[in-house]
Amino acid sequence: MGCAMVPMDAEVFSLATDLRVDDAIKTPDALHLAAALLGEATELWTNDKRLAAAARDRIHILTWGDFDGSRADTTTSRT
Repeated sequence: MGCAMVPMDAEVFSLATDLRVDDAIKTPDALHLAAALLGEATELWTNDKRLAAAARDRIHILTWGDFDGSRADTTTSRT
């Protein structure tokens, strides 16, 4: 899996604004999620419950609990 760079342009800021208002998440989280969505990421790794709730039904969510207590594979691309 590769990792794409997403330009922080007006499209990202516009989507982040919508996410912030609609899902009551913090600005950095909204920017993170907007960039992941626009960059067509396949998954989002987070332990933040609000961010996970906002991302649900938009992108696959992974949390630390998904790794049954073992360390995550650091070779996997993350967004």
